[in-house]
Amino acid sequence: QAVEQAGMRAALSKIIMDSTGYADSPDIMYPGMVEDAEACLSETDKMYTRWHGKADGRIQVWYGLRSLGAVTPALFKDVVRRTREKNTRMTMHLGEVIDDVRYVKENFGTNLTSFAREHNLLGPDMVFAHGIHFEDQELKVLADSKSNISHCPSSNMKLASGFAKIPQMLQAGVPVSLGCDGGPSNNTYDMVREMRLAALIHKSYVSDPLVVTAEQSIEMATLGGAVAMGIDNKAGSLEPGKFADIILIDLRGLSLTPASNPVSNLVYSGSGDAVDTVIVNGQILMQGKRLLTLDEEKVKARAMEHASKLIDRSGVDISPKWPIS
Repeated sequence: QAVEQAGMRAALSKIIMDSTGYADSPDIMYPGMVEDAEACLSETDKMYTRWHGKADGRIQVWYGLRSLGAVTPALFKDVVRRTREKNTRMTMHLGEVIDDVRYVKENFGTNLTSFAREHNLLGPDMVFAHGIHFEDQELKVLADSKSNISHCPSSNMKLASGFAKIPQMLQAGVPVSLGCDGGPSNNTYDMVREMRLAALIHKSYVSDPLVVTAEQSIEMATLGGAVAMGIDNKAGSLEPGKFADIILIDLRGLSLTPASNPVSNLVYSGSGDAVDTVIVNGQILMQGKRLLTLDEEKVKARAMEHASKLIDRSGVDISPKWPIS
């Protein structure tokens, strides 16, 4: 309902799981975060029936598998069947941590892409979040199957997960989009900041200033996202016949002046704060940095309220860690 009211275009999913593990660590999840598999599937099915394709086609409903260790082979099979029967999409964390590699090796005697192939997870209808720990020879499998990678540089750095082989993936033809992962491991949901990090960290990691250009970062954030959603024939770039999904950037801010090269300036000097206007499907959602479809103060108040409840339910201690020992 919030997406419908806001006017956004979105692919939404409910986390689906039937185990308490994460990668090769069993029973690691906080009890307050564990969910029942049948309830997850039932809620997703209902959500699909109620919302998929609604709001002038702006809303998609996907199946959101949690991660290795949290999903059994039987549940993988069930989710794949439901996804393809409904002709929708699915997403899961894969290769985010090196423990994922150990998990499939120890439990299935294989690597990540072979595991994915054996469980029918490969294909253009799958978005793998992170994809850090694929081996070089696995990139061709991803490219040939057109499986999508959602690159989340902020999260990968904050959680010290590693460095995805993004330059090699782009070279191999793997579809790569930019993502933000979850709020606690990203903190801003600022796609412009993600573009900057994506354009910076790989240059340093491979010692090559020419990899992951500003232009490539922008394409991952725009057209790459449309490819991942299966709507690149309708969105992701400004072309005749495509949706009028547009953001306008104010280039007059101090950090973006002089705007001699607006593409480079946006990626290396900008942030989401520079966005002045947002248009989705031809409707203006924000203008002059003011939301037109939502009450911003009410949204912030509800966020505070629900965050407090979630923290209590999870049992996680989020207090500052002073004194520093």
